[in-house]
Formats: sequence, structure tokens, C-alpha cells
Amino acid sequence: VDASGFLDFDEIWADLEQKTGTMISRDAAMEIFRSIDLNGDGKVSMAEFKVAMGVAPTQADVADELHEAAEIDFDIIDKDGSGFIEFDELWEDLENRMGGRVTQDLARSMFNELDANGDGK
Repeated sequence: VDASGFLDFDEIWADLEQKTGTMISRDAAMEIFRSIDLNGDGKVSMAEFKVAMGVAPTQADVADELHEAAEIDFDIIDKDGSGFIEFDELWEDLENRMGGRVTQDLARSMFNELDANGDGK
């Protein structure tokens, strides 16, 4: 409805009421929404919607989901909002996610592999 490319709870709830022609409680609508929102991010993607409708998602749907997840992770790691990930940001994120199980040498190796142009970000 809002052209975001995703369906949120209110859109799903309104559609359920429109399609069934009955008033649906918020709790019942939320239960349905949670069953459709497979990754629990509070919005329903096209791939999630297709799964709920019994249609297998296409490879493009899966690629879109992965791309969105990568963008979200990038923004989380890029603490200073520069649009780049510096080594210190990657190291801090790995420390937080992995609970200290990643050595700084391994993190540096990962960073260097990802830093395709060698500019340090």
C-alpha cells in the first residue's frame, strides 16, 4: 500500500479484514502476521508472502532478501555512518557477535580480503 516493497502489520491486518469481510482482532491478526513474517523483522517481503501463499520464491526473491540483509548488517557495522567499514568497526562487530572467539589477526585477514581496492575501508 505504501510502495515500500514490504507489507507491514497494519497493511496485512487491513487486507485480512477486507478479504474476509469480517472484523479481526488485533491479536488474531498479529498471530497471522508473525506466521508470515518468517525472519521476524516486522515486515513481510515478497519472498515471505509467496511462501505464505504456497508459491515457491524465485532465485531473484532470495537474492533480494540477501541483499536487504547485507545492507542492514553493513549499516550496523558502519558505526560512524561514513558509508565505509573501517577495520576498527569490523573488529568491534566481530568481537560483539562472536564473543571474543575471533582473533585480531583473523579479523585483519577478513578485512583485507573484503577491502578490494586496499584503501583501508
